[in-house]
Amino acid sequence: MKRKKQIEESKRMIADALMRLLKNDSLEDITVSQIAAEACIGRNTFYNHFQKKEDIIRYVLETLFLEARKTILEKPNPILRDWLQWRFSLIKNNPLLHILHQEQDIRLMLIQFRKSRTFDLGTTFDEYVKEFILGGIDAITLRWVKNSMAESPEEMTAKVMAQIEK
Repeated sequence: MKRKKQIEESKRMIADALMRLLKNDSLEDITVSQIAAEACIGRNTFYNHFQKKEDIIRYVLETLFLEARKTILEKPNPILRDWLQWRFSLIKNNPLLHILHQEQDIRLMLIQFRKSRTFDLGTTFDEYVKEFILGGIDAITLRWVKNSMAESPEEMTAKVMAQIEK
């Protein structure tokens, strides 16, 4: 148990170091050596926990979503509208997600959201239509993030629900 705690602490130190570096530089411009130096660890320690820089982004997102998912699960029988509201609010209100400027980083985030789904679209839609709806939600979210999230989470939830309810 102690070792598991140490591993998690090292991963957090590395992730925090990358987040600090991303405030001034893009992910492509940051090296593993810079991350290790910022985290006050050696390169070998970095590679003990992550294979590449992108794995840190994935780790940060997974951790964030696991913690945030508890919020939506507190609601009895969450529905699609609840999940959408949670999704858009989490993106808009979390400073860690604001560093995701590139499309590939945003797509990683959307994959995590897809995994975090806590509702069922029910029997109204077959598996293909469900996948189409979820893909559309991902596309709308990507566009919204690229447009600097000008609309509120409530407005985005309403836009998506209006299309699904047609």
